[in-house]
Amino acid sequence: MINLVGTDATRFFDCSMYFHFLWEAPIEFLSGLYLIYSIIGFLPALCGYLLFIFVILVQIICSRTLSEYHDNIAKCADKRIQVLSEMTNAFHIVKMNNWEDLAEKRVNSMREHEFSTIRKTYLIRALNMGLFVAATLSISLATIGYIWLTNGSVVSIDIFTAISFYGVIRTPVASYMPIAIEKTLHLRMTVKRIDELLQQSEQQTLEPSNADQYQ
Repeated sequence: MINLVGTDATRFFDCSMYFHFLWEAPIEFLSGLYLIYSIIGFLPALCGYLLFIFVILVQIICSRTLSEYHDNIAKCADKRIQVLSEMTNAFHIVKMNNWEDLAEKRVNSMREHEFSTIRKTYLIRALNMGLFVAATLSISLATIGYIWLTNGSVVSIDIFTAISFYGVIRTPVASYMPIAIEKTLHLRMTVKRIDELLQQSEQQTLEPSNADQYQ
């Protein structure tokens, strides 16, 4: 309950900030393709856009992986809070049996597992950010490289205009849309967790304290 109120409830607000990019980004993506095609031709534009699509697919995969990691983090946090609550309620038993070290090891083990998942999450976020930063340069090199390899003729003003269009569509397509997908998946898991909580019986039989779990 504490984790749902403190963390999961804020995901409704987070999702509302980015949800509209799920339909806005594809429209900008297709509009940009048409504009770049009208400037430098179909094949050079297609070459750059194929690389763009690859970047988007990688970021979508990263977003789904991040969503799974966030779900694991939430479950670890729920379990850790539950264990700490049990320890607090049965603190006199822990002290009486001299289980402080065992209880500390158990909490530290759970926390280390949680930290490990958090570290993986930030590594994937770093990969996403790296792809976002390198997207425009890589796509521009692919477009110019195709024109050079095919001995195509294009003036510099068209190249710079096309690169500018790539830069314009990069932010909504390569940054905000993966974030929107990630936030939407987070929200779906949050709704599932809240639904599971609400479907639980209001009067549950309290389980006896598992004092032997520290032995």
